[in-house]
Amino acid sequence: VLERTKRGVKSLGKEAKRAGTEGAKGFDKLKFKLNQIKTSAGKAKGALIAVAAVGAGVTKANEAARNDLQNAQQANMDVERFQKLAFVLKGFRIEADETADILRELKNVTQEALDDPTGGKASAFKMLQIDAEKFAKLGPVEQLQAFAEAQKRLTNETSVRGFDEAISDMGKNLAPVFQLSNEEFVKRLKDAPAVPEAIIRAQI
Repeated sequence: VLERTKRGVKSLGKEAKRAGTEGAKGFDKLKFKLNQIKTSAGKAKGALIAVAAVGAGVTKANEAARNDLQNAQQANMDVERFQKLAFVLKGFRIEADETADILRELKNVTQEALDDPTGGKASAFKMLQIDAEKFAKLGPVEQLQAFAEAQKRLTNETSVRGFDEAISDMGKNLAPVFQLSNEEFVKRLKDAPAVPEAIIRAQI
């Protein structure tokens, strides 16, 4: 389409010269030629917009794939499992990068509780009736499930204080997630979409 438009513009000069010598008939030809070029230019613009949109979509998809891979690696998770968890949490207005932050925070506070058995984080785990050593051996998803069980098991005031001490504002953000039954949480994880890691690596 672009090439046809260029050729049309080149021939326009010749048509203009003929119009000067052929009178009304020549000007009719010139008008017809101008309309042809206008139509081709419109199609060319549409083609360029479509190509640009596809290019932008591919770039965005590649960037998202790269971010998912990096977030999964930082959380020490399989990328597909991370994507599924991020998809579930997105239903509670928690974005993928925030999911990664939560998982890093879980790892940090657990290590702090182990390093300082008499400190605030260790006290928070005791308040939630969670064994920090056993908790540390769980995967990220299982750790979230353990917190969810603690919230259901304890009185609201106790669980809120425990989560505030353990993961502060993140505890408030996760509270609606923890209200899901374990069966519902597992089902949502299973049903969540994910892109195989091989495809993600091929994209980036």
